[in-house]
Amino acid sequence: MVEAKAQDQITRENFENHNLKNVIFLFSEVRFGNFIYEFRYNGMPVDSSSIATFFDGDGSIFVGHQKKVTDFRIKSYNGDKFSLNNFQLSSNHPYPNADEEVVVRGWLDGKAVTPPITIEIRFFEPPGSDFDMTFHPGFEKVDEIKITGNNLSFTLESFTYRLFEQSVVSEKEDKK
Repeated sequence: MVEAKAQDQITRENFENHNLKNVIFLFSEVRFGNFIYEFRYNGMPVDSSSIATFFDGDGSIFVGHQKKVTDFRIKSYNGDKFSLNNFQLSSNHPYPNADEEVVVRGWLDGKAVTPPITIEIRFFEPPGSDFDMTFHPGFEKVDEIKITGNNLSFTLESFTYRLFEQSVVSEKEDKK
């Protein structure tokens, strides 16, 4: 039996450790650190041409920058479970003062484990709106986060999470 134990450390992913500058994604998914970021349009992978610009320090992932995206996913790279604590998003919709409504859901082993959470991303509200997910049940143990909308156009500034360590428990220990 495989059991997952939470690590004590909360990690902030702000894309600063990847030593990249002005990278243009030409694929429907890209990996940074412990996660894979996927871009989809109506369920199909899309070469997003979204831009991740890494300045001196923090970076960002721009979703829906040049091609239409309806589904953005953050998935654990190796299948490890994690808890989503919060994330920071800002709208980069092409229309001035256009706030954006998106739906966020947590998934585990291919099944939705959270209710749909509708959030409003404010248009260019630096440094972005901070969304605390610890108040929403189900985000404490997921392997994927899906953000969906009609025409996603936002910037993922950062997010904080806690990884779960995978450990094998023998059946003998499991029966105790």
